[in-house]
Amino acid sequence: MLVVVSDLHLQHTSHDSVRFKRGEKYFETGVHRNVTAGAFRLLFETIITRVERMRAKNKHSSAEIMIDLVFAGDIFEIHRTPLWFDYSQKADVRPYAADPTQDTALQVKVEEILKAIEAENSVALAALRTFVTDKKVERHDETKNLDSNVKIKVHFIPGNHDRVVNAWDSTRTMVRRMLRIDLEEEEEGEFKNTFTRSAADGYASGVLIRHGHEYDAHNFPLPIGNGKNQSLNAGLDDYLKPCLGDYVTIDIATRLAMAFRAHNGAKLRDPDNKQYRQLYNALNEFDDVRPMSLLLTYLQQQFADGSDELNEAILPVVHDTYVETCASPFFIKEAKKHKLDTYFTGIIKEIGSPMIRQPYLYKILDKFVKRGFTTKSKATKGPAHFAQYDTDNSHQIVIAGHTHHPECVPMPPKGEKPCMYINSGTWRTSIPCGVEKTFGRIRDYTMVFCYSDSERKGFSDHRQFESWMGHLSEEKSGPYTEEVTELLQPTQRQVVRFTQCKVGKLKERGKAELRLRFGVDDQELVFDRNKVLNDNVFPLNDSNTVELDPNLDGELWAWGCEKDLGLDDPLPWALQRLPRQTDGAFENGAGVLYLRNHQGIAIELSYEVMVIPSVVKGAVAQPAMADAIP
Repeated sequence: MLVVVSDLHLQHTSHDSVRFKRGEKYFETGVHRNVTAGAFRLLFETIITRVERMRAKNKHSSAEIMIDLVFAGDIFEIHRTPLWFDYSQKADVRPYAADPTQDTALQVKVEEILKAIEAENSVALAALRTFVTDKKVERHDETKNLDSNVKIKVHFIPGNHDRVVNAWDSTRTMVRRMLRIDLEEEEEGEFKNTFTRSAADGYASGVLIRHGHEYDAHNFPLPIGNGKNQSLNAGLDDYLKPCLGDYVTIDIATRLAMAFRAHNGAKLRDPDNKQYRQLYNALNEFDDVRPMSLLLTYLQQQFADGSDELNEAILPVVHDTYVETCASPFFIKEAKKHKLDTYFTGIIKEIGSPMIRQPYLYKILDKFVKRGFTTKSKATKGPAHFAQYDTDNSHQIVIAGHTHHPECVPMPPKGEKPCMYINSGTWRTSIPCGVEKTFGRIRDYTMVFCYSDSERKGFSDHRQFESWMGHLSEEKSGPYTEEVTELLQPTQRQVVRFTQCKVGKLKERGKAELRLRFGVDDQELVFDRNKVLNDNVFPLNDSNTVELDPNLDGELWAWGCEKDLGLDDPLPWALQRLPRQTDGAFENGAGVLYLRNHQGIAIELSYEVMVIPSVVKGAVAQPAMADAIP
């Protein structure tokens, strides 16, 4: 039996949330995006039911049954995480390296992301471990078991969002541990990018499984074309090469949310600024919108009251993201490859105009997004069109995910054997557009079962495969606001003092009028200075000190602008969460927050965390979440 699931996108989301204080109470807002343990248990119950049905119908009820559980790519969301935006460092790390196997800094970053994903999804991964290791499911105070003649073997195929885990032994070992892949039976070394079963394995029709980004021109580095799809013969080195989709996910989708957070650090934590938090949460999940060409329409609906203040809040964020995109050599190279460079450059030029204002900005960006996601290329024929070239006399069923759109599509037969393309969909939340551009949130739950020739005898219709396309109704899905009920009671009070502002490169020549806004959580400071030259250093006095609240995020943020006639020129921004000790208090010591962009470091903002005397108020507790507030 083959069981195929894909596109779970297990993600590190804890640094996406925002904490704020209302009166004497603390709250946290964010978006529930991860798959729950209940979804895993429901899948495992379904597997047990299928085995029991085959046992009941098959004369050979004691025969050994092999279950190949195939995780077909994008199981781990490596790209969509704030951890790529670490402004305590002088330079970015990105999975755009020509040869990631030689990039030590990238390896360390991916290991950090995987550890964060594992910690946040520990309950769901524990349910997987219980099923694979103990062959049982514990759900609704009931335990169901598989019999001793059933063997479970787990397989992993990298997708475009978790492709880089295949670059190093350390990350492959982490994935094998998390998914309970048997190290003794699984071949060591790189994960394979396809999984097959043929007549020799007892599957007369033959099955080929891949992630499916091989059929997507924007998310695979090799050309895609009719009958000459180079991606179908790609080697490991090809799969590790970056593509346009990598940049879009990290430096457009994730960057928009992070830039908005940096520019509105204090406002996001203002208890009366609910709409800011609403738009921020929408930015964190807007890549779930379908069709993607309506992204801007979806975002506009988050501030439908026409608030000028909120429009102005997002203007520098959008400006920053797309100007940085235009300046990226990697993006320009990829855009040129897809024949989009001329169009994108024209749009960027319009966005960079000093006269740009709302709502004209959104008209421009709407063109940008629709052009970017509806290109008139051969790839618009759909994945089934290209999957047909994967079929041969050995494999007539092709299973792939990637699109998040479950479907079964007949393909031209091979001789007398019919062929079928099956998309395994996703378990991730989707936000489809419905009647009159109304958006709704749906938790998808899809899977594919394929049966060997002997297993088919256990069904009266001798079915070859089953493709289930359902939805789960979960309370913990989408945006939330919850009260933090278990609060830290520190034995000491701490402050952060900003000590120095060092200017890097603000202008090519001449003097600048600098305004810098910075702070921690809901506390904001302002630094104004005229006649600023590159390489100037400005000491900051004791008034640039704020007390830290251990029950908030401990997040440093900064952004600036160069004052000018008309529209001010936006400067880079930065975010950094202060590291904590095991008791929840912040680590004392000095640090630097780097405001940097494609031109280099614009500003270095130095700070120091220190202790001030405080009365002991009791034991230290770890923060936890209570039920959602009305």
